[in-house]
Amino acid sequence: MCKDWFKKKPPVAVPDFTDNTIVHFAIGDFPGTVNDLNGPPNDQEDFEKRLLADWPHYTFRKYKDSEGTVDAFRSNVKSIIARMKPEDTLLFIMDVCHAGTNTRGLITPKMVWSSEGMNYIAMSAARPFETAADAVIDGRANGAYHYCIIKTLETGITYRQWDARAQALLYKLGFDHICTIEGPDRLLDRIVFEGPTYAVMVSSHGMKRPDQNGDEDDGYDEYVVFHNGDICDDEIAEMLKDIPIKC
Repeated sequence: MCKDWFKKKPPVAVPDFTDNTIVHFAIGDFPGTVNDLNGPPNDQEDFEKRLLADWPHYTFRKYKDSEGTVDAFRSNVKSIIARMKPEDTLLFIMDVCHAGTNTRGLITPKMVWSSEGMNYIAMSAARPFETAADAVIDGRANGAYHYCIIKTLETGITYRQWDARAQALLYKLGFDHICTIEGPDRLLDRIVFEGPTYAVMVSSHGMKRPDQNGDEDDGYDEYVVFHNGDICDDEIAEMLKDIPIKC
């Protein structure tokens, strides 16, 4: 028997970004026990399985529980933007409470979404004043929104159609939070995951705090919660200013 058999195996290398990369953050196990969520680990597993079934060429980067840190989120978003070309698609999917406007898309008092100046797509589980459900559906824990986007994802549909299908299923299952989609028409009407596409997905907690700089119509900033802290919508918006724009 070769004595080298007992040597410690080298760590598995984290795959580099490709032109088709999904970065998924699933945080369900938080410090302490009061705020734990059951859905996020299954959300990540189920979305990866569904995506790779029809888009096997995608790179799927996973950050689970304690790996899902603020720094990991910042690093991945900045790395994606740094390698993007103007014609690429950048998609954010936020399955957290108060998710609408997490990327600082604007909202009017009549709930008319404005995508002026946006060069990415933002899909959210709920409007900024709503919570998003962590539920048990078909005997399995999932974020209700994740369950719906997984069940309604098909090849050949547009992002706008995907959002409408997910909302219809949420209603059918009895959930009352309204998912949202923001972005320019040229991106919303693209075929899902076709062409160079990067996606950043988060399944976790979300929260709101009083607005610090007067730029929120409702008086609150929205935050995405990670294992070791949170990120304000203003910070995310600042990072997104560096996305290359197609002239």
